[in-house]
This record gives sequence, C-alpha cells and structure tokens, in this order.
Amino acid sequence: MTLDDLDAALPNGLHDAEIHSIAINYVARTARFILDAWVGTMDMPAGPERERYRRASLELTGLQYLVIQPPDFRPQYHFADPAPVKTGGLSPVDVPSPLPEDAFEAELFIDDWNSFIQVAATDARLTWLD
Repeated sequence: MTLDDLDAALPNGLHDAEIHSIAINYVARTARFILDAWVGTMDMPAGPERERYRRASLELTGLQYLVIQPPDFRPQYHFADPAPVKTGGLSPVDVPSPLPEDAFEAELFIDDWNSFIQVAATDARLTWLD
C-alpha cells in the first residue's frame, strides 16, 4: 500500500492528523509515526463525533529516505510548542528521483512548522492502537 492509498482509505486522509513521534530504523529501513488520525467527518453534526481522532501507528517499510525540513521560525508558527504537530495533508513530491520501481514518494505539510516531511518507501501500513 502507498501513502496515497492509505490517505484515500481514511475519512479525511492524513489531513489534520496529529503526529506525536517518529522513529527511524536505518538498519531495518523502516519509519514509524505515532499519530492521531482525524476520523470524524464534516457531514456529521457539530460535536465530539465530528472531531473524533484515533491513535494509530503508521509504519513505512522499504524506507528510501525521510527528510524533515526545518520549521519556519517566524513568530506565527509554533514550532517549539511541546505538543503534537498537525498535518495539513499529503501531497506528491514533484522532484523525480532514481528510486526502485515499487517505491512511492510523498510529503506531509506540517501546519505548525510551515514546512514538510518528505518520504519515500515501498509500503505503508496503518494500525489502530486504540
């Protein structure tokens, strides 16, 4: 599964997900994100169900690269707050790379940083933790 596949399978994709941690294993070529995925939908009445999140583990295998761009240091961005960082959603990477044929590339916009996390891997899997 690619990140695009996973994004399409979630009610809101990875939009407004809250990333708590990222662990990279360079030997196993994996990256694991612990995040809260927004699973409510805007067609629900206003209230707790519409704003419902679920804790999940997003594991990327066949990791080719993971780049975390530095945050925007202007005062309106809260890069130093001790809180999860909220994503603005998933988008394709427009730079052609010499990757294996079965690899995908994607980037997550990080609202709180006004920057991106870019990744390439061969598989993505989401596991609910709650």
